[in-house]
Amino acid sequence: MKKILAHFFVLCITISCTSFKKYSDISQNLSNDKEYVFTLTRSSDDKKIVKIGPNLGETKTPSNRAMFERSIVQIAADTNLNISFSNYELKNDTNQIRIKSEIKSIEWKFAMIANMFVEMEYEVDSKKYYITGNYKKWSGGTKTESLLNSIQDANYQLLKTLSEIE
Repeated sequence: MKKILAHFFVLCITISCTSFKKYSDISQNLSNDKEYVFTLTRSSDDKKIVKIGPNLGETKTPSNRAMFERSIVQIAADTNLNISFSNYELKNDTNQIRIKSEIKSIEWKFAMIANMFVEMEYEVDSKKYYITGNYKKWSGGTKTESLLNSIQDANYQLLKTLSEIE
């Protein structure tokens, strides 16, 4: 039993360190002289979570917009980068990188694990990026937790892609 607990502890530490490393790589490569401003299209508000496979229970359905904004705030806090969310179309500003975001679909697949996928489309400087955010949980979880983490994963992937370009 002690051996199982020790392995579980090591796994938790590894996951925590991986999460920190995940954000540190974009912090080092993105310009802190620019502000990365995310917007979310109105059509994204209407996307429903589609459940696939056997599942039990129902949890409250969160606002897509609130979860998207919360994911941006969390990434900004984790990276100390100048990243923000705006509900409004932005004017041209040379110190801003405007990121127009749209949720295309949300699927929550249940099997041995619950796996939520959020398909996103981003537009940055007239270039489009198609990214799927993913969040896995062994015990199903809640819509709020899964949606927040899968959107945050997609936003992180976009920032990582942009960091590799800069």
